[in-house]
Amino acid sequence: GGSGHVAIAYDYDEDTDRLYCHMGWHAGTTHVTVESRDFTIYKTALVINFNKPHTHSNNYGITTVKDGVATRYYCYDNSVITLLAHDYTYSYMSNSLRSHNAYCKCGEYVQKLHSFSSGICTQCGFAHTHSFKDWLYNGRTSHIQSCLCGAIGTVTEPHMVKSSEVVNNRAKCLGCGFLLDLTKDIAQSYIQSDNIKYSVNGSYILSSGIVVLVDKDVDTYLTGRLVFYDKDRLPNVA
Repeated sequence: GGSGHVAIAYDYDEDTDRLYCHMGWHAGTTHVTVESRDFTIYKTALVINFNKPHTHSNNYGITTVKDGVATRYYCYDNSVITLLAHDYTYSYMSNSLRSHNAYCKCGEYVQKLHSFSSGICTQCGFAHTHSFKDWLYNGRTSHIQSCLCGAIGTVTEPHMVKSSEVVNNRAKCLGCGFLLDLTKDIAQSYIQSDNIKYSVNGSYILSSGIVVLVDKDVDTYLTGRLVFYDKDRLPNVA
């Protein structure tokens, strides 16, 4: 009896005429009424009404549960009464070749990848001409062109590995750098050995399309000059 306490009131339930506060003691007193903590008198109050865009901490977030679904609310919509979930579609600002900041009206933001259409991000307006010089893993047998910004191209090509780097049927693709497991490809190619194509130096194409290169054929293959032959049509090399 006789003691008082300062609390931050930030939510009001019109249906029950209850004012909810953060009592400041611990997480269990984040969204409670003062009456539930044995206080019976409201002595004084200082009201804060936001009338322009602002930023704030998330110390006073609350969680509501409806139909078994819990939703965490943080964002004040220019009022100390209405609580909304963050909506990161208010505005956008580019921060790199790959991404932009997506803002909520309260000032909070998250980073998201650009969404390019004809070289322009449809959200932040960042303009970029794609340069598809990189390769991205596109499944067990191939990789696909990609740009530094993260955009995916349309051209695919088979994985390629050096025969000297194959260990326990595993090797990194020379294009996309993905560590490939060639066990199934080698087993299938053994069954279909008559259909395997070879270069004069001993490089070959597995039946799945993956290219296995001897060291001396790597540069020739990368420049598009390496020729593969059916096994029974290999030219004689002196």
